[in-house]
Amino acid sequence: MITSQNNLTQHDDFLITSSNRYKGMGKLLHLLKEITEMQITFARHMNPLSNLPGNVPISQRINHSIETQQDIVICYFDLDNFKPYNDTYGFGEGDKVLRKTAKLLAESVDTRIDFVGHVGGDDFIIIFQSSDWQHRCNTTLNNFSALTSEFYSQEHLLNGGISALDRNSEPVFYPLLSISIGALRPHDFGFFRSENDLVSIASNAKSAAKKIPGNSLYQIKPSKQLSNMSA
Repeated sequence: MITSQNNLTQHDDFLITSSNRYKGMGKLLHLLKEITEMQITFARHMNPLSNLPGNVPISQRINHSIETQQDIVICYFDLDNFKPYNDTYGFGEGDKVLRKTAKLLAESVDTRIDFVGHVGGDDFIIIFQSSDWQHRCNTTLNNFSALTSEFYSQEHLLNGGISALDRNSEPVFYPLLSISIGALRPHDFGFFRSENDLVSIASNAKSAAKKIPGNSLYQIKPSKQLSNMSA
């Protein structure tokens, strides 16, 4: 809004308010410098493949949520059977899958309050403040399932997957690509002091989701052992 106003100059002042109460004054020049610095920092830590924020912005967002005790839901997204797909179809096709997945996740959030990040490889994260996060996740799973036919040859689609060698060079049948989502609502576990504790439990949720065949969403709930980790 500011940059679109032709009649403004860099030396113009503006009022700063909070809850409709006067808090101070600011200069447009300083605001534009701050916006530029934020954009540079954001671009520096952007994943070049997906154009989503990488690990530094993700960590900053998680720590901010911990410090302010926001009521959020952290969802880890992981592509199932991506490595054998990559080995069979090549990195070019694998990158296409990652870009389409990133686009799907970006379209599933409310950009005003939610955050989408690319941890790396086939791992993504969404920090939801949207109350309908479960519906958004299920919609994403359905939309990804509809995309699957674009990724495979007709033969592999008819077979329901591909045969490839595992790490021990043994032939293994791998089902079609799917997404596993591990969800964690930090408020269910009390106050977190450490990002590492929070991420560790969220990773446990993702591991549980990956044990469910096909597209899946698993929300981890507190247990006595997990509760002690966050105490």
